[in-house]
Amino acid sequence: MNKLKYTLVVFSLIFSSLSYAELEDANVIRSVWDMKSQSCNGVLANDMSRNVNEENIKATKTIDLQELGLRFKVPQYPQVEEVIVKLNLGDRSRGVTDNYILISDQDLEPPFAAIVITELPAQMATMEQAFSAVTTLENQLAMKSGYNIELEKIDGPHGPSLQMVINNRVGSYCYPTSDFKFVPTGYDVTTIGISRFSFINGKLVEFSIVIAIPENISKSESVGYAEAVMDGYWKRLTII
Repeated sequence: MNKLKYTLVVFSLIFSSLSYAELEDANVIRSVWDMKSQSCNGVLANDMSRNVNEENIKATKTIDLQELGLRFKVPQYPQVEEVIVKLNLGDRSRGVTDNYILISDQDLEPPFAAIVITELPAQMATMEQAFSAVTTLENQLAMKSGYNIELEKIDGPHGPSLQMVINNRVGSYCYPTSDFKFVPTGYDVTTIGISRFSFINGKLVEFSIVIAIPENISKSESVGYAEAVMDGYWKRLTII
């Protein structure tokens, strides 16, 4: 089975039975990796090293980012027996400092879920400035991908936020801060990529997840279904 087909099957398994807004702690975290970089061409084994806190994260299902003042409780994904966590902290490839929490179910596979915590420069120190930058960047990525987006203003546990829904999105090795990738023609899978952007502790936080829509969920219900999954997901990040 090729990687793309494998990934789409995994997405379908992960969310095919999820219809509630609360996620439990991960049953098993198989590995926690530090990433030297997040290459769009794939993951190489020599780009990964074991996180020094791996055993504690496995035991507590908790990632404490003390310097950022944030904590993430790694959730359990239905039909995924073992979760893989990849951390790419202090990444400067976009000209700002990004801190990635990436979730997959295989060490060398692309993520299907991510949290990106961006430490903002002085010119983007307010929520309004940060959200303006989000609007500009996401529209640029959408244009490169030939897709039109809408950033909706919403409220939630992290205060005023922006939400973006992308039909038929899939994960990629540069997910979620790169050009959008979509389910290719010929694959009988319907997905929704949903992202939310919040201003937390003076930082811009992106929550992104790809959700396969079960066959019993109608098109008119699919966005609400994806939003319910995201409701459970973004509550897993809290301030220390």
